Amino acid sequence: MISIKSVTAATSVLSDLDMEQLRQDSDKLLVAAPAIPAHDAQRKGRYRRHGDLFIGGPYPWPQYCTAARMKGVALVVWQLVHHQVRMTRKPEVTLPRNLLTAVGISRNAKARALRDLEKVGLIQVRCERGRAARITLVPLPNGSSASS
Repeated sequence: MISIKSVTAATSVLSDLDMEQLRQDSDKLLVAAPAIPAHDAQRKGRYRRHGDLFIGGPYPWPQYCTAARMKGVALVVWQLVHHQVRMTRKPEVTLPRNLLTAVGISRNAKARALRDLEKVGLIQVRCERGRAARITLVPLPNGSSASS
């Protein structure tokens, strides 16, 4: 609880301060900010590449459980699709070969996983002859539970 004495003591301390002196002191504290190089200014707000690669969530729990129950590398492929959607900020993505080889997934294993994930309804795959498969994540309807 604040007493009247403490309030009057605080106001008397504030009235004793020289406001002009405070302004002059604050001007001495201001330092010019260094100029941002042109190449950094262009990249501002964009994803900046760091030395270490990463992959992370959050993942929708019902969909994660469904993918985890599947055989083979379906869970890893589903996580990589999520990763690509987040990194590219596009709803339809491809899985680059270098990303798959980094985690040890072959072309055939990728094809099987995409087929299985599409069969259970976690993704939609659009294939065109001579082109990479275009993958879209499919959200589960509200209120539904994970099933395999």
